[in-house]
Amino acid sequence: MNFKPNLWKSIVSVASGVLVNYLIAGTVTLECNPAWTCPPPSWLEHAFDPVPIVISIGIIGIVYLIWSFIQKKK
Repeated sequence: MNFKPNLWKSIVSVASGVLVNYLIAGTVTLECNPAWTCPPPSWLEHAFDPVPIVISIGIIGIVYLIWSFIQKKK
């Protein structure tokens, strides 16, 4: 196990957290009249809601821990 931060481990962890946040916040559906055409929801409209933020922070931690367990101690 190597819990020391390095550049690649940090980049991959944060990128995976942002990707999960984008996937979760981008799937929020708008409620509108079916006769109207609704624009797709913007990622920034829902990206900073509490649930996507908590899930993305959890994913960042999980990816970092898995990478640290796999990485050999030098």
